[in-house]
Amino acid sequence: MKLIFISILGLFLVISCTSSETPQEEKDNGSMVEVPVVEDSIEENSVTSKLANQWVLVNRTNTKKDKEVEFSNDNSFIVTQFETNGFFSVYDLIKTGSQESDNQTLTVRSSGQWEVHNENELVMRHSYNDSSKIDAYIIETLDDDNLVIRNSEKDIIDSYTRKK
Repeated sequence: MKLIFISILGLFLVISCTSSETPQEEKDNGSMVEVPVVEDSIEENSVTSKLANQWVLVNRTNTKKDKEVEFSNDNSFIVTQFETNGFFSVYDLIKTGSQESDNQTLTVRSSGQWEVHNENELVMRHSYNDSSKIDAYIIETLDDDNLVIRNSEKDIIDSYTRKK
């Protein structure tokens, strides 16, 4: 009885290990498939491409325009750099030395991801070591040389010029 049981078990083991499938070779015709890129809208692409530059903060004011801070561009700059991949960084650019020997120091304030919604809403997600912060802005003016954004939650309007 044991002999019959062992032979039947061995037979099942051999049958289960053998494969009756024939391998099929895939044909490679050498052609590449193009995946079309669908843009949400031409306007948003235009806003994104215009915004993807380095911008220097020149003026900060409130919406009533009764409080205003002018930023000097002599020795220090506050620069916001927007990249086309959705990454941004805000940093201080400090110039030291004379005109003949300019030394520049970069100090990063924050960085994170940015995106544009409805062609005039800018959302910046700041990433810090242990926290994050989201700022939402309304783009009031955006052309080749100037950017004016209004914070949607605070009473602040920031004016930027494109860094040369």
